[in-house]
Formats: sequence, structure tokens, C-alpha cells
Amino acid sequence: ILAMGRLSFEKGHDQLLRSFSIISENYPDWGIEIIGDGILKDSLINLAKELGIENKLYFHGNRQNPFPIMKQAEIFVLPSRIEGFPNVLLEALCTGMACISFNCPSGPSDLIKNDENGLLVEAENLNALASAIEYLILNPDLRKRFSSEAIKTIDYFNETEIMKLWDEALCI
Repeated sequence: ILAMGRLSFEKGHDQLLRSFSIISENYPDWGIEIIGDGILKDSLINLAKELGIENKLYFHGNRQNPFPIMKQAEIFVLPSRIEGFPNVLLEALCTGMACISFNCPSGPSDLIKNDENGLLVEAENLNALASAIEYLILNPDLRKRFSSEAIKTIDYFNETEIMKLWDEALCI
């Protein structure tokens, strides 16, 4: 399970750790990897210890090129409390990852069509996030379907399509 982003409160990595801890005992071969760095790294390490999942957590730090790591992951989770346009979620979808995101007030629902190319769960609902992670762990065929649908997301966000939208918005 992969997450990526600045290790700060708004990115919600603590929520991912708490959610994963609910189901982690049932899935000894699964863990969390996080690409990114920030001021909350030590507190996330301590939280993982408190939750008993410290041996299932790995930090990659900041990466110039995160794509080799992304291509190895089975599930991508965006546990943000707030988002604008979540570039990292678009990157995960475009690399063909099965994605789960909190449906925070803006951003994720612009990219994920629930149960078509990923899963959206109620914002900050830790049990719902745990259930969604477990659902994808238990359903490799669904992960594959989401993966193939996720790749199609890039069709809508390619330069040609975006420029058409700008032209329409600017009445050109």
C-alpha cells in the first residue's frame, strides 16, 4: 500500500496508519510505504509504534522520480484531510494503480469515479478507509479492473483535452 505527499497534518498520513492498524493483523504480508518527508515523520513513526505496525511501515523520503516505486505498489491511498487538485492521485491513476481516497471537499472526486476507477470513502472515516483497503486486498480482480480503468484517466487530462477546456472557458 503506497501513499505519497508531504508529511504534514493536512495530508492525513496518520489517518492511513490508524485505518491500516484496524486490519493489519489479518494481512501479515501487507504494509504501508510512504514517499515524502516532512515535520511529522517522527510522530508518524511513534504512532506506528503505538499502533503496533512499525514493522509494516517504510519511508522512502523525497524522490525525484517516484514512478519506479509506484509501479511496484498494489494499492495507492490518498488519506488527505484537504486537497486542491491532487496531482499525486492523478499520477497514481495514470500509472495504473488501484486507488482509494478520502472524498475530501475538493479534488479526489474530480479524478476518481467511485467503483469505476477507484474507491472514494467518506472523509476522515477511518473504519470506511480500513474497509476499502481490506476490500481491495481481498479482491485482486477488482484491483486489476481499477488499474486498467485508472490508466484511461490520462485521456481526459492530456494536453489536447485540457487546451479545449481552456479555449471553451476563455471563449476562444
